[in-house]
Parts: sequence; C-alpha cells; structure tokens
Amino acid sequence: MMSANVVFSSAYYHVVEYPELDAIELVDNIRSTGTLIRGDMAAVFRASLQDLSTHQPTEEDVDEMIGGYEALMNLPVHYH
Repeated sequence: MMSANVVFSSAYYHVVEYPELDAIELVDNIRSTGTLIRGDMAAVFRASLQDLSTHQPTEEDVDEMIGGYEALMNLPVHYH
C-alpha cells in the first residue's frame, strides 16, 4: 500500500506527498482542480516550502506560495 502524507491543508489548497513516487499532489479546493508534480519540480516545491517554514509563516503565506503553482492545477479532481 502506498503512503500519502498531508503536508498542508487550508480552505484554498491541499498538499499531499507520496514518498514512494517522489511526488506531490497540489489541489485547488475552490476550483476542484489539481496536479501531480514529480522530480525536479517537486524538489523545488519542497525547498520553497522548507524555506518558507523557517520564517514561521501564516496560513496565508503558505497559500500564496502554493498559489504560484495554480497554472499547473488544471486537472479535474475526482474524489473516491
């Protein structure tokens, strides 16, 4: 069974990490769209999140950083 770790959740975004796939799922809760990023892009996202966390960010700060990836979140989300 593959593990999934919720990294962040707000009214606007949901971030889930899949360690076995070296992947991160980004979901726009308002538009019900998302994307799966892997490899270098996932590494850049993790580094941005890690850098942000060193400054004790607010939920709005994290939402703003994730919003920078909004153009990629264009696939419809299907809940199961």
